[in-house]
Amino acid sequence: MGTQIVHIEKPCLLLLGGKYRVQMGTQIVHIDKPCLLLLGGKYRVQMGTQIVHIEKPCLLLLGGKYRVQMGTQIVHIEKPCLLLLGGKYRVQMGTQIVHLEEPCLLLLGGKYRVQMGTQIVHLEKPCLLLLGGKYRVQMGTQIVHIEKPCLLLLGGKYRVQMGTQIVHIEKPCLLLLGGKYRVQMGTQIVHIEKPCLLLLGGNTESRWEPR
Repeated sequence: MGTQIVHIEKPCLLLLGGKYRVQMGTQIVHIDKPCLLLLGGKYRVQMGTQIVHIEKPCLLLLGGKYRVQMGTQIVHIEKPCLLLLGGKYRVQMGTQIVHLEEPCLLLLGGKYRVQMGTQIVHLEKPCLLLLGGKYRVQMGTQIVHIEKPCLLLLGGKYRVQMGTQIVHIEKPCLLLLGGKYRVQMGTQIVHIEKPCLLLLGGNTESRWEPR
């Protein structure tokens, strides 16, 4: 499929071009481009040297651009990624465990160009792209509600290039993309207009290096 190489060890469904209505629980997702529907069980997905274990069913979006309609959310992805549907997931990447209530995109190893409005972000490490809607993310005892799309950076170090900005993060954090957010942490309400990093519980070491 272009120059995309993907190895899957477990059975899956290859959904060809066209629009799909995938009902998993009460979740409805429309996909324009071909994708892989990974059924229940654990998978070893080798994309480069990337290994990912998934317990719940999900969609593996292959190379190309997608129009994912979840509510009124439109997202264009250039690199393959995993679309995690409604339900709770145990995503083991190293020793990182994340539970999600709302659908999101798990961006695998490699660099991405994510166009959300005019926002361009390049990522070297795997991360979660949280789509529109509210999330209950349990990382330890941390609860976060997000109204706008954002990036949940999992454990490990990242090199995030936003313009000429380079950031290295050791602990999980939320990368809030352009737009306004209503972040409820306890009773705290914060509105952000510019991209920023929301550091979650734990000790976080951030290094901001101008390129």
